[in-house]
This record gives sequence, structure tokens and C-alpha cells, in this order.
Amino acid sequence: MEDPILGGFYSTTKDGTEHITGRRKPLEDNGLASRFLYVLSRYTKQDKYEKSAKKAIQASASDSIIRREGRIIGNLATALEVITAGYVEFSVVSNTEDKKAQLLFDASSKVYEPRKIQHYEKPGRYPDADHPVVYICSTAACSRPLKTADTIASAAAKFVVINR
Repeated sequence: MEDPILGGFYSTTKDGTEHITGRRKPLEDNGLASRFLYVLSRYTKQDKYEKSAKKAIQASASDSIIRREGRIIGNLATALEVITAGYVEFSVVSNTEDKKAQLLFDASSKVYEPRKIQHYEKPGRYPDADHPVVYICSTAACSRPLKTADTIASAAAKFVVINR
């Protein structure tokens, strides 16, 4: 239901009746889709989802639509915040079965950061280490490899402040 030309998502499929009622791109639904697609782009490392996210906002957030749906713009506002604030990515480089990696993941989970995206990362994207490590990254920079759970919170606090 994505508009291939202008972007954004219609609320209905093209079924031959659109000349009667028109096809809408609901602001609230496009805001939700935009936020989802942006986060999906960070997890999958596929820019096509981020492009769709931005186009959904551009295509559905016109002055006339905002006037019409102005009281229900929560998802749009949240999507704009998520996309413009960027992300803070906690990547545990290891397999999910490793006990030390699980401790690193748990320690990363305890760090409060509203922009946080957390996941396990297979070796290859980051420099190879002989043991599980955590990298904290934004669009601007990455931390050094963090090897122990007790270093994550303090490194995250310094990293997050620097990269805002």
C-alpha cells in the first residue's frame, strides 16, 4: 500500500472505488509506519527502510492533513523525534549462546537511553576480537570495544553525552 511515487502509505488498497472516496494516507498510521521502518533500517542496515520512513512523513504530513487530523499526531511526532534524534546502538559482538555475551547484553539492557537499539551482532562488522565485546555507536562515532559488563554503564554515560 506504499505510494511508489510520492511515498507514504495508503489506508486502503487500490480497488476501483478510489474515485468515489479517494485514497487517504492517514497521518497517524504513516507516523507509526515511519518509526517502525526507521528502527528496522538500523537493525537490518538497509537504507531503503529509512528512505521509506522519511518519505512516509513527507507524503502524509501536509498542512491540509495536519489540519484535518491535528489532534492525533502522536505517532508522527514520535517518528520525527526518533528520526531526527538519531540512535544509540548497543551491539554485542558474539553469538547469543555465549555466557559472557549474555552478561554483556544484560548489562547493556540496564542502560537507559530512549534512542537505544540493542542487538547481537555477528563478527564481521566490527574489528575481530577473540571474546565477546560491546560497541556503542551513533551516526557520528563508536566507542572502543567494551569487554566487561561493569564498564558498559559508565562508557554509555560518557558516550551518550558526547554524541547528543
